[in-house]
Amino acid sequence: MAPRKPSENSGHADPLLDLGAKIDSLPDSELDRLIDIGESARLIKDRRNSTGSLLASGYRAPALIPSRSSELVQLADNLGFEEGYRAAIDTQRAFGLLRPSQRYPDFGKVLDSMLPRMLRFASTFQSPMPILATKGRSFYDLVAAMDMHMSAPEEAYLDDSFRDCYAVRRSRHWGVYFIEAPAKVQAQEFDDPTLKRADRLEAFNWYKASHEASRRRFKIMETLFGRRGNAEGVGGMDRWKWAHLMMLSRLKEGQPIDAHGHTMLDEDPALSASEVPIACWDSRQVAFCLRYSDCTGEGSWFRRSVGVGRINP
Repeated sequence: MAPRKPSENSGHADPLLDLGAKIDSLPDSELDRLIDIGESARLIKDRRNSTGSLLASGYRAPALIPSRSSELVQLADNLGFEEGYRAAIDTQRAFGLLRPSQRYPDFGKVLDSMLPRMLRFASTFQSPMPILATKGRSFYDLVAAMDMHMSAPEEAYLDDSFRDCYAVRRSRHWGVYFIEAPAKVQAQEFDDPTLKRADRLEAFNWYKASHEASRRRFKIMETLFGRRGNAEGVGGMDRWKWAHLMMLSRLKEGQPIDAHGHTMLDEDPALSASEVPIACWDSRQVAFCLRYSDCTGEGSWFRRSVGVGRINP
């Protein structure tokens, strides 16, 4: 949903860009527009009314953590979020990624790091499923875990582009994401599988950038209220998210994803102008490969995601 044109009387070309610095001077009409950002934005007026002109004078209030809204709780219940999160933790244990004494975020912290808008968007996914991205583990660790515990006839295949500096880099944070998780993704409104991969990527990027749950709006909420976590807005897939989804799907559903097609990793560092990284199960092994971007990509799809990339226990 495209943002509405700012009021000519407001004097602000785009209040979303400098809201944190100028909140005290925004007229009520502009503040009302920001309620659409999410449930937490309702605290903006209260914050201004209670502090008067303190913000304008340079006072910086302590970070506020919005209370958990009834809408957030209801959306989480509808998505089976808590049950799904437990399954994600069980997956970590089953694949040997979670060390015996390692602390992980409890569900209360995970839920408090989310915004209602994020869960509303996840509700539009085909088979939405939460994954837990492991702190302290690298991509190579994830590949080794799949090789050891999936009983595949052959070890995972990695194109050389996946054997890069990112493959050994260990994650410094826990992350939780809802992923579009059917074994085979059906037709999506933003995608035309008859087009070249490059054109499909461009269309998907436009979809992500223009969606009402864009990264910029989440960043504003993080700046204003000091939220625990790093809300990332509407996203796609990379090698790490796909590996966690594969493990969770194999454990929970008893079968691998992408056995009859492949997921395009639209946010992976291996992506280039000429080649698109993909991931799949090719009947004998997990495979991370590259495909030419100027060719059609029938039998391939995108998986949407939304979540938080930095949560502390």
